[in-house]
Amino acid sequence: MNTSGAALQYGDIAIATPVVLAPMAGITNTAFRRLCREYGGGLYVSEMVTSRALVERTEEAMRLIGHHESEDIRSVQLYGVDPKTISEAVRMLVAENRADHIDLNFGCPVPKVTRKGGGAALPYKQDLFAAIVNSAVKAAGNIPVSVKMRKGIDADHLTFIEAGKSARDAGVAAVALHARTASEYYSGNADWSAIHELKDQLRDVQVLGNGDIWSASDAIRMMRETGCDGVVVGRGCLGRPWLFADLQAAFEEYAKDPNSNKAIDPVQPTLGEVAR
Repeated sequence: MNTSGAALQYGDIAIATPVVLAPMAGITNTAFRRLCREYGGGLYVSEMVTSRALVERTEEAMRLIGHHESEDIRSVQLYGVDPKTISEAVRMLVAENRADHIDLNFGCPVPKVTRKGGGAALPYKQDLFAAIVNSAVKAAGNIPVSVKMRKGIDADHLTFIEAGKSARDAGVAAVALHARTASEYYSGNADWSAIHELKDQLRDVQVLGNGDIWSASDAIRMMRETGCDGVVVGRGCLGRPWLFADLQAAFEEYAKDPNSNKAIDPVQPTLGEVAR
């Protein structure tokens, strides 16, 4: 639970703007993260890196966890299906001082991942999910760990409540829910009611909402409708890093008055600014 007064609290890390850049493969590299950070505050997470590749120290894995000296919070997202390998990867990041925050990926809906029981399909294996999260939190020590997941495999196999409780019990700093199932991929509308339900069940840990945030007004509406502690932004910022300026302005107003309906003028960059 966040009792610091900051919008979000990950261990000793206070995050003034409750916005997280979702890890996106091939997109959220250090250059993109730095570009977004120029516009607004929040937590900016790296591309997903597999724990096995990290333990083996492959050239690509080491590139993915690289951070520029200006990135004051080095946030790394790990993917894995084996508690031992996840633990080894986390221990490496901590021992070599390569991360300030670690996120665990249980939200990837790509069929080649879910068919093997990984990504968004993994929380269905409740014991394995718990073992992975517990091993990561234990190996991380004082480094905060969070979890990102989906509602479940499909409408008949929803796992987000049980997985959320398991992650909370393991001692994570936050649980983020993309309010779609793996089978929905990115289609249709995100089910924000699931975020509300998860927050209602997990009052003693921070819950973040993800899905269909295309503007700052969407983010504020999600906060009001679901009671979540923060938002995760993915596709909405593609080609629009200035969205983070809109989000910061909106959340500054929200912090002063959660019921305020004051309109936030969105950033509208000139062609020259976009080209730069």
